[in-house]
Amino acid sequence: MSTQWLGKGLLFLGVLCLGATSVMADEVEDFFIQHNQKRYFDFPLDARSLALGGSNIATSNDLSSVFGNPAGLGWIDSCGLSATYSRDEISGDEYLQAPGFGNFSSVEEEFDVGTVRLALPIRAGGTLGLGWYGWDSEVDDSHNTDSERKVFQAGYGARLNDCLSIGYSFSYFDDEMDTACCGDYEMDDGYRHTFGLQMRPNSCMAVGLSGFFASGDPDSRMAILGPQSADRDSWGLELGYSWQVFERTLFTTSVDYTDYELDANIVNQQVRVNQNVDEGGESWGFHAGVEQRCCNWLVARAGYHYRDNEYDFNDAGPMASLSESADYHAVSTGLGFDIHKNLRLDYGVQYRFIGDDDITNTVTATFHF
Repeated sequence: MSTQWLGKGLLFLGVLCLGATSVMADEVEDFFIQHNQKRYFDFPLDARSLALGGSNIATSNDLSSVFGNPAGLGWIDSCGLSATYSRDEISGDEYLQAPGFGNFSSVEEEFDVGTVRLALPIRAGGTLGLGWYGWDSEVDDSHNTDSERKVFQAGYGARLNDCLSIGYSFSYFDDEMDTACCGDYEMDDGYRHTFGLQMRPNSCMAVGLSGFFASGDPDSRMAILGPQSADRDSWGLELGYSWQVFERTLFTTSVDYTDYELDANIVNQQVRVNQNVDEGGESWGFHAGVEQRCCNWLVARAGYHYRDNEYDFNDAGPMASLSESADYHAVSTGLGFDIHKNLRLDYGVQYRFIGDDDITNTVTATFHF
């Protein structure tokens, strides 16, 4: 094997560890685009939000605001604590095109996600929101890939008057991924800043707007190539609207946009590898949901979510260019149970028409004290 081919092969391994993988068919795109986006700075949903298709995040004024629009914290007047467990699955096909690799199919990644949210009104005014979430995931691919993430969150929201609130939150990300073929990936310095505002002109209507920017400097230790570094950045906007159509019926809708970018430089002078790796994408989303109170202790929910994912990848090695998409429709439903005046249990499930029966199940317990 010539030095040129060795360099290209090693470059390919480096690209894998930095979260970019060549894809050749729809099922491959479905998995790897979603898998790569998981390395960025998005937040999990609680059970109520999942059941509503994520349509309520911009306008919510409950504990979901901790990992949502921080302006919603400004409307919380009592202490609250919630705990959420979620089981998330993404799937598709695996295809590796490089010297020494073959074709693989039917790959699936499973996430076990735990989230805690806490809201604390303070005497000086406004409400402090604290949160933590973490996950463990495993991929049944040819590299025995697994990942782990921990995120710590602190935010504050305040009402400026009877119809306007603003908020800010800060998030710290610690993200790790291990693969048998390439080595270790770690981003222990990821940061996200989220800003938001909400307007409530009357008791039946709410409008919310939030935006964020985030960055991190992941490091990788790759087989043969050794230590590598990169810059990971993302920013996004979300606009939402909610309307209390009837006394027991709530309608929510929102649109959002997220931009993803990774810049890396694969370096190993011994095999003359010194190439820039650029990964980028943008994602548009539309959400709609309906919540219906059936009786004093039961609430039913249904939601819809459309996601347009565009993904671009360029490098100077064997993967000359990549420009694909992984768009999908998703439907969701769920129930809320008011067990006690201070305790509520919620369940939500989302089915995504992408991959091989991608699904998320989420349970949330909320306490007020």
